[in-house]
Amino acid sequence: MIQINNLTFSYNPREDRIFFYINHSDFNTRIDFIVTRKKLLELLNGFDEILINFCDNGKIFKQLYKEQEPLKLEVVKKQETKKVKDEVVENIDKNNKKDNSLNKKDNKISTRETEKDEKCEDKTEEKKPIKVTWEKNITTSDLNFTKNKEALILDAISYARKNNNITFKYISSGKQLAVSTMSIEMFQKTLSSMMRVIPFVAWGISPHILD
Repeated sequence: MIQINNLTFSYNPREDRIFFYINHSDFNTRIDFIVTRKKLLELLNGFDEILINFCDNGKIFKQLYKEQEPLKLEVVKKQETKKVKDEVVENIDKNNKKDNSLNKKDNKISTRETEKDEKCEDKTEEKKPIKVTWEKNITTSDLNFTKNKEALILDAISYARKNNNITFKYISSGKQLAVSTMSIEMFQKTLSSMMRVIPFVAWGISPHILD
């Protein structure tokens, strides 16, 4: 299985599909997954279970999601004008190597996730605190640069939790192709990033589906 180091979310209005790009900048380990509306709803149901059971009812996610509300609305506007906003979550934490010590009871729900904390320091005005974030924007040309094969249909994402970490395995055509382990906090951050690219209006999905 490919070890996930970063995960990019994107919506393509022409294909009317969401894409999960695994390791988009690495030609050798990159995998592109296609996520349909039906699959996304299954994933969101699974994520909701994780938020309720393991994440204090999604306390961190709800705060992050509330703070980025203007960004979500901006994404909807861009989709209506056929412009796509790409989001990436970068993983620089090497804790994913702890996979071998995790409980292997994989609960096969369609759930999805990503990677570790990356602290990106954005330059701000003098005397202002440096903003720390776990995500950054990338362009479509960046995504296309290392594309080496056709995208695969994402069938499911299984997960297993141990202590404060969750391991996710991405499955396509019955094969586990990619794996990542992240903290409960990072899962909620990643989920809030994924929510940015959902075409809520076009797909008839409530922006508050995880409230």
